[in-house]
Amino acid sequence: MRSTLLFIAAVVLFVTPASAQLLLTQSSFPATTTWGASTAGIGDSVATSYTSTGLPTNLGSRTAGAIWNFSGMSYYTTDTSAVIHSVYTGFSYQDFALHIIAKPYLYFDARSLMNINTSGLTKFGEKLDGRGYSLTAATGGPTDSLIFPQQVDTFSAVQTKMPFPATFNTVWSSTYNSTVKFTLSVAALSYNHTPCTAKLFVTEKDSVIGYGKVVVKRIDNQFSDSISALEVKVTYHEVDSFYINGAVASSVILNQFGLTQGQTVNSTNEYRYMRANETTPLADVFYTDNTFSTVGQVYIHTQRIPLYTAVPVVTAQNSINVYPNPVIDRAFTMHIPSALQGAVYRVVNIAGQIVTADIINTTGEVSVQLPANAITGMYYLQIFHNGNAITTKALEVK
Repeated sequence: MRSTLLFIAAVVLFVTPASAQLLLTQSSFPATTTWGASTAGIGDSVATSYTSTGLPTNLGSRTAGAIWNFSGMSYYTTDTSAVIHSVYTGFSYQDFALHIIAKPYLYFDARSLMNINTSGLTKFGEKLDGRGYSLTAATGGPTDSLIFPQQVDTFSAVQTKMPFPATFNTVWSSTYNSTVKFTLSVAALSYNHTPCTAKLFVTEKDSVIGYGKVVVKRIDNQFSDSISALEVKVTYHEVDSFYINGAVASSVILNQFGLTQGQTVNSTNEYRYMRANETTPLADVFYTDNTFSTVGQVYIHTQRIPLYTAVPVVTAQNSINVYPNPVIDRAFTMHIPSALQGAVYRVVNIAGQIVTADIINTTGEVSVQLPANAITGMYYLQIFHNGNAITTKALEVK
């Protein structure tokens, strides 16, 4: 991640009150270029935030023509997945999956095997890369271990990530199970690479509860263009059962690892923001509870995000009024014409660094409060709309 001085970089944030619904179909996801099944390439770079600071306040509001502004999020980690398609055939694209068996130390990584076809974005299985664990801390045996070998797990039924066509108020669900093989070595129980299975029973319910425009912050700290997206509400529930040598594992054994038969470990509640051309959500907000009240973490897809980097001609200098100027107590008011709803404003210092920025969700009198660390001096108010700089006005802060 690198910091960049941001000086008059134009951002498209154009939303009209009569914006058309977004309809996603098979043609919205051409798979041959980026996710060709016979090629090797880099997957997705996803930035993670562990705070709700900077989240839009209108998540899950069942809104038509909404504006969701994620540009205030702070990123803590960025992960890039590398995928090699030529080794595994029969799918159109992959994404990354993580399955927790026991918190915090037992889990396995997987690559979701998916297809794009006339019925939708579908997932039919997962490929496990393989992972081994020492169980010494849990059992005391110096050679005790649990090993997930490399394997391909084909689901009992196809999971629908998104049906086609998908638009506002589309609803769907998936029910399936998968079987993951592993081996268990516990000397005290006479287990020596004993074959075991974990059977995962999954139900997922999804619904498109809104559509509109999404703005995110790239890893270079610049705003993205506004991107049309569907807001998808997802509830995922997984129940796990365990078998040793083909028989149901006893509670005596499972208790040693903090496991229970028929346990629920993976239960997620999230809002995904899906757009055309990308199978990875532009933003994915995970909640720790089924009431969607507490945010656990947020993923932002940071690759292939459009950005206007050219400096456009400054026009309509007198179309927006600002007062008072000089600014008193770091607060001022902008008079915004109705045609500029959905534009973005920025206040930058003389070095071009952004002091504050936001989407203009309302028109008329719009109040702006500069942060407490805005020192006295000269600043510039910039307003961008539809890829053009509408105005740049000098502000004196006293």
